[in-house]
Amino acid sequence: MEREIPMKNYIFVMIIFIITTVITLICVKNFNESKDYLGEDSLLKGVIAEVKFNEFSDYITDNPNVVIYAVDSGNAIDDDFEQKFKQYIIDEQLNSEIVCLQIKNEDLAEFNSDVTNKYFSQTLKKQGIKQIQLPNIIVVELGKVIDILYKDSKSIEIEDVKDFLMKNVISQW
Repeated sequence: MEREIPMKNYIFVMIIFIITTVITLICVKNFNESKDYLGEDSLLKGVIAEVKFNEFSDYITDNPNVVIYAVDSGNAIDDDFEQKFKQYIIDEQLNSEIVCLQIKNEDLAEFNSDVTNKYFSQTLKKQGIKQIQLPNIIVVELGKVIDILYKDSKSIEIEDVKDFLMKNVISQW
């Protein structure tokens, strides 16, 4: 005698299957969005890590000594500079000391306010710097911003970066 499986069991299994598939697709989508920090066209992708703007405070708390390459994610990044910067990072083995922070235009004012009020060292506060120009290199030591490459708006140059990092990072760390 064969036992007949009720139709409601088939329906129940189908519902579980559909729910599981939907949850899996949502998780995959969220994972792909979160791992795509640096844009696909960035030459630094895979060389240095990126910190999202909303994770900046937590990152500084967890990593009090770090160099930040801050860029405006809305503007095109100079490929020639990034290629030279990438090579410099690899040559000097600075992969673990430098992170990229891409800031959207709409977050720039909040970023400047947050950084200048919470993280600027007394030396930088005395200099009267009100905002950080982008792109820029920021040196954080013991959770405080101790130096900034460009105090005024200027296009970033690899020689300036090398001299700045030699002075602030390579000689001290």
